[in-house]
Amino acid sequence: MALCKYGVSKIGPKIPDNLKEFDPSYVTRYAITAELIKVASGKDVKKVKVLDVGGYNGAIRDFLPGCDITILDMVDDEVTEKYVKASGADIPFKDNSFDIVISCDTLEHIPADKRDKFIQELI
Repeated sequence: MALCKYGVSKIGPKIPDNLKEFDPSYVTRYAITAELIKVASGKDVKKVKVLDVGGYNGAIRDFLPGCDITILDMVDDEVTEKYVKASGADIPFKDNSFDIVISCDTLEHIPADKRDKFIQELI
């Protein structure tokens, strides 16, 4: 398993009990993403600033409680804390404003002619 060298468990990530009733593929993607953030950050995850582009439902927060996470998506949402309505192809933050930028299950929703711009914005 290629991810093992980065510290992700061979038997899979720990799934919080409150999420075990959700679609396993969905939960596993976020659990692995959270483990990779912990490994990549090299510091207390609560001190890491994360931008989740296309993360409308805020699922990553269930796996990284206490982490400073901003959600960016194009869906209207006046309830979610630290939520910004914007396009991932035109992120309204200065470069290097976040320690880590993630985007799960998003690229297939981006028109093919805008994918290069989207990926460049994430980088």
